[in-house]
Amino acid sequence: MISGIGIDIVKISRIASVRDMSAFLKRIFTDPEIEYIIGRKKWSIQTIAGMFAAKEAFFKAESGIVGFRWKDVEIVHGSDGAPTIKYKGKSSGCYHLSISHDGDYAIAVVVKDEKA
Repeated sequence: MISGIGIDIVKISRIASVRDMSAFLKRIFTDPEIEYIIGRKKWSIQTIAGMFAAKEAFFKAESGIVGFRWKDVEIVHGSDGAPTIKYKGKSSGCYHLSISHDGDYAIAVVVKDEKA
């Protein structure tokens, strides 16, 4: 049963304008996420914006979370490149994630599915 939906859209230029990208990455993303971003053949600001939007969408879908920390949520990519969410806190559900970017924007949608 669906118990939460979150969506977030990010203007990519907002992420591109970050003055200290290294500090931003370290504050928002886990070490494996940073390795994924940097390890890509052609890492892009679109990837960072999409993953940031995914974290924002997660917290909207999981509206009961208070005092969240960015690194409690990890965006993991499977061997097929599909993104999934790993949440390090307490939750009674599983999450479905979709990330897309086009032109000036990145968007992410998260659906929380309660465990039976």
